[in-house]
Amino acid sequence: MNDKEFDEFRKKYCSGIYCETSDELKKRIDEIVDAPHDYNTSAEAIVKVAMLAKQYVHHKLGNSAFQAGWADLEELALSRWYQDGFIIFDGNRLLYPQYDMDEEFRKWKQETRKALKRKAKKLLKDSQGAHPNVRRRWKEIANAYQDAKI
Repeated sequence: MNDKEFDEFRKKYCSGIYCETSDELKKRIDEIVDAPHDYNTSAEAIVKVAMLAKQYVHHKLGNSAFQAGWADLEELALSRWYQDGFIIFDGNRLLYPQYDMDEEFRKWKQETRKALKRKAKKLLKDSQGAHPNVRRRWKEIANAYQDAKI
Protein backbone atom coordinates (compact mmCIF):
# COMPACT_ATOMS: atom_id res chain seq x y z
CA MET A 1 0.00 0.00 0.00
CA ASN A 2 1.55 3.30 -1.05
CA ASP A 3 1.09 6.60 0.80
CA LYS A 4 -1.84 7.69 -1.35
CA GLU A 5 -3.62 4.36 -0.88
CA PHE A 6 -2.99 4.54 2.86
CA ASP A 7 -4.44 8.06 3.02
CA GLU A 8 -7.55 6.87 1.16
CA PHE A 9 -7.88 3.90 3.51
CA ARG A 10 -7.58 6.15 6.55
CA LYS A 11 -10.18 8.58 5.16
CA LYS A 12 -12.54 5.72 4.41
CA TYR A 13 -12.40 4.21 7.89
CA CYS A 14 -11.17 6.91 10.24
CA SER A 15 -12.61 10.25 9.16
CA GLY A 16 -15.24 11.92 11.30
CA ILE A 17 -15.21 9.18 13.87
CA TYR A 18 -15.47 11.24 17.03
CA CYS A 19 -19.05 11.04 18.26
CA GLU A 20 -19.72 13.29 21.24
CA THR A 21 -22.84 11.53 22.58
CA SER A 22 -24.24 8.02 22.66
CA ASP A 23 -27.22 9.24 20.63
CA GLU A 24 -24.86 10.50 17.93
CA LEU A 25 -22.99 7.19 18.05
CA LYS A 26 -26.20 5.19 17.65
CA LYS A 27 -27.32 7.43 14.78
CA ARG A 28 -23.98 6.94 12.97
CA ILE A 29 -24.06 3.19 13.55
CA ASP A 30 -27.63 2.96 12.25
CA GLU A 31 -26.64 4.94 9.14
CA ILE A 32 -23.81 2.54 8.43
CA VAL A 33 -25.78 -0.63 9.15
CA ASP A 34 -28.90 0.47 7.30
CA ALA A 35 -27.03 1.50 4.14
CA PRO A 36 -27.12 -0.94 1.23
CA HIS A 37 -24.25 -3.41 1.41
CA ASP A 38 -22.60 -6.01 -0.78
CA TYR A 39 -20.15 -8.69 0.29
CA ASN A 40 -17.24 -6.22 0.65
CA THR A 41 -19.07 -3.22 2.07
CA SER A 42 -20.74 -5.36 4.75
CA ALA A 43 -17.27 -6.25 6.06
CA GLU A 44 -16.20 -2.61 5.78
CA ALA A 45 -19.26 -1.67 7.85
CA ILE A 46 -17.96 -3.82 10.70
CA VAL A 47 -14.68 -1.90 10.68
CA LYS A 48 -16.42 1.48 10.56
CA VAL A 49 -18.77 0.62 13.43
CA ALA A 50 -15.93 -0.81 15.52
CA MET A 51 -13.86 2.33 14.93
CA LEU A 52 -16.80 4.54 15.87
CA ALA A 53 -17.45 2.65 19.09
CA LYS A 54 -13.78 2.54 20.11
CA GLN A 55 -13.24 6.22 19.42
CA TYR A 56 -16.39 7.11 21.36
CA VAL A 57 -15.21 5.16 24.40
CA HIS A 58 -11.67 6.57 24.13
CA HIS A 59 -13.14 10.08 23.92
CA LYS A 60 -15.44 9.55 26.91
CA LEU A 61 -12.93 7.80 29.15
CA GLY A 62 -9.83 9.72 28.12
CA ASN A 63 -7.76 6.62 27.46
CA SER A 64 -4.09 6.99 26.67
CA ALA A 65 -2.65 5.77 23.38
CA PHE A 66 -1.09 2.87 25.30
CA GLN A 67 -4.48 1.85 26.71
CA ALA A 68 -6.07 2.16 23.27
CA GLY A 69 -3.34 -0.01 21.75
CA TRP A 70 -3.71 -2.62 24.47
CA ALA A 71 -7.48 -2.66 23.93
CA ASP A 72 -6.98 -3.14 20.17
CA LEU A 73 -4.68 -6.12 20.73
CA GLU A 74 -6.92 -7.63 23.39
CA GLU A 75 -9.92 -7.35 21.07
CA LEU A 76 -7.93 -9.02 18.28
CA ALA A 77 -6.86 -11.87 20.56
CA LEU A 78 -10.41 -12.43 21.80
CA SER A 79 -12.11 -12.15 18.42
CA ARG A 80 -9.63 -14.50 16.73
CA TRP A 81 -9.42 -16.94 19.67
CA TYR A 82 -5.67 -16.46 20.01
CA GLN A 83 -4.75 -18.34 23.16
CA ASP A 84 -0.99 -18.51 23.17
CA GLY A 85 0.16 -15.17 21.92
CA PHE A 86 0.50 -13.59 18.53
CA ILE A 87 2.73 -11.10 16.82
CA ILE A 88 2.07 -8.30 14.38
CA PHE A 89 4.72 -6.92 12.09
CA ASP A 90 4.58 -3.65 10.21
CA GLY A 91 6.06 -4.52 6.83
CA ASN A 92 7.02 -0.88 6.39
CA ARG A 93 9.78 -1.42 8.97
CA LEU A 94 11.58 -3.68 6.53
CA LEU A 95 12.47 -0.53 4.61
CA TYR A 96 14.60 0.84 7.46
CA PRO A 97 17.86 -0.54 8.82
CA GLN A 98 17.17 0.21 12.49
CA TYR A 99 14.49 -2.49 12.64
CA ASP A 100 15.60 -6.10 12.97
CA MET A 101 12.43 -8.05 12.31
CA ASP A 102 14.23 -11.40 12.41
CA GLU A 103 15.50 -10.63 15.90
CA GLU A 104 12.05 -9.49 17.06
CA PHE A 105 10.55 -12.72 15.76
CA ARG A 106 13.29 -14.81 17.41
CA LYS A 107 12.67 -13.12 20.78
CA TRP A 108 8.93 -13.65 20.45
CA LYS A 109 9.42 -17.36 19.70
CA GLN A 110 11.75 -17.72 22.69
CA GLU A 111 9.20 -16.16 25.05
CA THR A 112 6.24 -18.02 23.58
CA ARG A 113 7.75 -21.47 23.60
CA LYS A 114 8.32 -21.36 27.37
CA ALA A 115 4.58 -21.04 27.90
CA LEU A 116 3.83 -23.60 25.17
CA LYS A 117 6.11 -26.13 26.85
CA ARG A 118 4.13 -25.82 30.10
CA LYS A 119 0.85 -26.01 28.20
CA ALA A 120 1.96 -29.08 26.22
CA LYS A 121 2.86 -30.89 29.45
CA LYS A 122 -0.55 -30.09 30.91
CA LEU A 123 -2.33 -31.17 27.73
CA LEU A 124 -0.46 -34.48 27.73
CA LYS A 125 -1.62 -35.09 31.27
CA ASP A 126 -5.21 -33.87 30.86
CA SER A 127 -6.06 -34.97 27.30
CA GLN A 128 -5.37 -38.69 27.12
CA GLY A 129 -7.88 -39.16 24.28
CA ALA A 130 -6.24 -36.72 21.86
CA HIS A 131 -5.21 -38.02 18.44
CA PRO A 132 -1.81 -39.76 18.49
CA ASN A 133 -0.33 -37.25 16.04
CA VAL A 134 -1.44 -34.39 18.26
CA ARG A 135 -0.04 -36.09 21.36
CA ARG A 136 3.24 -36.69 19.49
CA ARG A 137 3.46 -32.97 18.72
CA TRP A 138 2.74 -32.09 22.35
CA LYS A 139 5.52 -34.47 23.44
CA GLU A 140 7.92 -32.82 21.00
CA ILE A 141 7.10 -29.42 22.47
CA ALA A 142 7.15 -30.62 26.09
CA ASN A 143 10.58 -32.20 25.63
CA ALA A 144 12.15 -29.64 23.32
CA TYR A 145 13.14 -26.03 23.30
CA GLN A 146 15.82 -26.20 25.95
CA ASP A 147 18.32 -23.80 24.42
CA ALA A 148 17.89 -24.67 20.76
CA LYS A 149 16.74 -22.07 18.33
CA ILE A 150 13.74 -22.90 16.18
